[in-house]
Amino acid sequence: MSIIVWRTRTWLLLALAATACTSNPLGDNEISKRPRTISGQIKLGNGDPPEGAYIWLEAFDIGSRADRDGRFSMILPPVSISTRRVDGVFNLHFFVENYTSDVQPVAVRGGELIPAQDGLRDGTEIARKIVLFRRLSVLTEIEQSPFSENKTIFSLNFTVTLYAHRGPVRVDFPFNATDATAPAILRHLETGQVSVVTARVVGLAEPRPLVDTDVHIRRMSVTLQYADFPAGRYEAIPYLLVSHPAVPRQLVRSIAPEVTIPGADYLKLPFVRDGGMFHLLEHDVDN
Repeated sequence: MSIIVWRTRTWLLLALAATACTSNPLGDNEISKRPRTISGQIKLGNGDPPEGAYIWLEAFDIGSRADRDGRFSMILPPVSISTRRVDGVFNLHFFVENYTSDVQPVAVRGGELIPAQDGLRDGTEIARKIVLFRRLSVLTEIEQSPFSENKTIFSLNFTVTLYAHRGPVRVDFPFNATDATAPAILRHLETGQVSVVTARVVGLAEPRPLVDTDVHIRRMSVTLQYADFPAGRYEAIPYLLVSHPAVPRQLVRSIAPEVTIPGADYLKLPFVRDGGMFHLLEHDVDN
């Protein structure tokens, strides 16, 4: 695989050099417009939905999202004094937090794509389908139990099961060892309301477990006021991050300002989870 990438980069660099050496007697203002749109399709292994997968182009620091069919399109910013200086071969990254990642080298000169380059069809569309495979499964099971007769409060018991598919995966699954608590997120599926709650960790826990083919289980519980949570369908989401040594930190930061912090921005991180659904009934809210 490394040989293929090396050859691709070598070919692109040669194309870049050839383009750079081409003179234009009419001047920069008369240069014919080169393509500035990159498109393609991304799929997730096992038929998982690709919608929301993140695509990011280094050097330009621009991102795009895949639609429900996995298709995406990215437009390079308009040519300016700054973008005209962006020349080289850069990686287009494909990213989902708990999946493998992939890259496609693309050659750019003067802030625009070089029309003829290996791996791109018609100079704009990635010829191959990008397929990412799941590295880590996250299954959240919720048991909901009322604690009082007048139903002013309720409890949620979380069982979070992690399982690695393609070799060991380091997971940042933090908890406060002093009071044995950990953050979790509740999202109202109809209104989009996001609430960060502090759950009590039951039993032993590791802040950065290495998840292998043996399952890693964390149990948590939290007691909440009905008045703080409107009736409706919810998703309970444990807060955790997956280690990606090969993924640039700038890619993750480009998704949202506070994407690595529990809260609304964290939910913008492309992540495929299972389970975690529960329902608060209307009569539960009435005292």
